[in-house]
Amino acid sequence: MKIHSFTLVVPDLSDEQIDAIAARCSDSGIGTCNGETYIDFDREAASVGTAIDSAIADLTALGIPVLQLRVDELQPA
Repeated sequence: MKIHSFTLVVPDLSDEQIDAIAARCSDSGIGTCNGETYIDFDREAASVGTAIDSAIADLTALGIPVLQLRVDELQPA
């Protein structure tokens, strides 16, 4: 499997949500820039689509909606 890097933009997060993300998504990092909250992922999966789907599912399970997806560069599998 390959590591896929991408960013999900989310609404502002509470301290409890940040802790829950850290516990559930050890392959992520949370940041803010210009008032925007984002989560960077380096997720191992068979495809970029599978990686993104699983990250969104993890956040959804925590009650965190995804506002936007950002992928710097898609490379062939």
